[in-house]
Amino acid sequence: MVAGEFSSGKTQLINGLAGTSVLPSNVTATALPPVWLVGGASGLAQVNTAGRLRRLEALDQVVLDTTQFCVLGHSAPILQRLDIIDTPGNSDPNMDAASWKRMLDYADAVIWCTNATQAWRQTEKAVWRAMPERLRRNAILIITHADLLGDEANAGRVLQRVEREAADIFDMFLMVSLLDAADVDGVREHVQYLSDRIEISGADSPAIDEFTGGRSVSRKPAREAGKTSRPSRAMQMIRPRRVKTPAPEPHAKAPASPKVVPIPVTAPPAQPAESKSKIRVVWTRLLENVDRNDPVAIMKAAERLVSILERDSGMVQENKLKAMKASGGTEQRPDAGRGYAAAAEKSE
Repeated sequence: MVAGEFSSGKTQLINGLAGTSVLPSNVTATALPPVWLVGGASGLAQVNTAGRLRRLEALDQVVLDTTQFCVLGHSAPILQRLDIIDTPGNSDPNMDAASWKRMLDYADAVIWCTNATQAWRQTEKAVWRAMPERLRRNAILIITHADLLGDEANAGRVLQRVEREAADIFDMFLMVSLLDAADVDGVREHVQYLSDRIEISGADSPAIDEFTGGRSVSRKPAREAGKTSRPSRAMQMIRPRRVKTPAPEPHAKAPASPKVVPIPVTAPPAQPAESKSKIRVVWTRLLENVDRNDPVAIMKAAERLVSILERDSGMVQENKLKAMKASGGTEQRPDAGRGYAAAAEKSE
């Protein structure tokens, strides 16, 4: 079962795994109940709330109020190995949460999609804590839309934060760009590896057996022969597609980039910085290794800045008094006001 919040890339991922647009692109996620994709059969059907199967010509014929889920047969190769259940976003205000929660009984494993631009939100954590234990043992957390993060360093920080916060819940984390065929292929390898080894624990669906004539793969035991080898976890980290590194022109000066070039700790001696500029330098320095999407980390950095400013304010006053005493009360030490950046460096 593929689950996650609205617009987390679930349907896009499924179409990528299938190698084609399994679900019509003109049907939005808010217009569909869960869709159970199966191999070994063709056509489309609706399973109503009483469990009865009714054949349909198109998904736009689905009546949401009376539908438990839809069944869609397809010849995609991956569906010869496993069934896939596409679910509405759990945060979609237009869909009752019960529409996807009722599919938990049928699932053997869960792929949870989280959008990289706001990965692993509190609402997702709350939903996942309520998941059945048997599904939490067979789960993959996929951080989607990594191409929107802007650079590899930011992608790395997001992945590290998510792994830190969800390490006791998931044992597999993947960060991918759904626009990158190689990334999608890597996810497919992991999903097939998981499907070969999981314990079949979900409930049977008579409607699925009726639709496929008993040919669905969903109830087959894990296959010992022909198992896929364990995929490499190297594809977890990617270089987002938006980041391009052009070849440098001969004798051309490399462009400055605040994301990869260390920011000076002190202002240039030729132009002494004002207090405001020094504070900005310190703040930038403190944010170098902070995930900009993590409010807790940002607050900690702000607390460190306040601590540095309070400490150095006292240092400046003390230095002024010492300078005045040394000069008979008329001179000030030339470096008495340079404490901010140095303090930031010491605090690292």
